Amino acid sequence: MKNSTAILDLCELVSCIAGKKTIYIDEILQKMKNKRVNPYKIYESMLQIYLFCGFPATIIGIQAFSKHFKISISKESYNLKIFKARGKLNCKEVYQSNYEKLIHNFDKMSPDLAEWMIVEGYGKVLGRKNLSLKERELVNVAILCTNYYEHQLFSHLKGSMNTGNNKDLIEKVIMKTTKFNLKSNVKNALKLLKKC
Repeated sequence: MKNSTAILDLCELVSCIAGKKTIYIDEILQKMKNKRVNPYKIYESMLQIYLFCGFPATIIGIQAFSKHFKISISKESYNLKIFKARGKLNCKEVYQSNYEKLIHNFDKMSPDLAEWMIVEGYGKVLGRKNLSLKERELVNVAILCTNYYEHQLFSHLKGSMNTGNNKDLIEKVIMKTTKFNLKSNVKNALKLLKKC
C-alpha cells in the first residue's frame, strides 16, 4: 500500500471490531470514506477478522461496511485445489525457515487443524486479492495485539517482517490499537516486537 496511513486506518478498524468497541465503527468508516481509502481493501480487512474473531465480529463489520460503501462484490469460487496451493505458498512466505517445523507440529497436534490453517487461513482468506500478504500481515498484527494471543502475535510480528514490513510500521500498527486495547496488551506487544 503506497500510503501507510491507509493501512494504519485499516488496522484501527479491525482493532475496533476485535476489541468489541463497535460504537466507533461508523465513525472510523466515515473517516476512511472521507480519506478515500479503497473500499475493497476495507472489505477484505473486514472478511479477514473472521480468522481470529469468528463470524459474529465479521458480520458486525460487514453490516457497518455495507451502510457506508455501495460497491460491486463478486464471490470468489470455492476451489480447494487453488486454496491449498495458494495457502502453502503464503504460509511459506510468512513462516519462511520455520514452515516445515510449523506443519510438522500442527500435523502431530491436529491434522485437521493443520489442513484448515493452510486451506482456510492462508489459502481461502489470506490469499484473496485486493490486499497483499504484506498488508494482511499488518491486519493480523492489529487483531492479535488487540485480543493478545501472545504466541500467534509473535508469529505474525515475525511474519509481518518476513513479508517486507519494517519494525517502525509494525510499531505504528500496534500503537493504532491503543484506543480499543488494554494498555498491558500494547506494552506486551511492543516487547514482543523488540524480540523479533
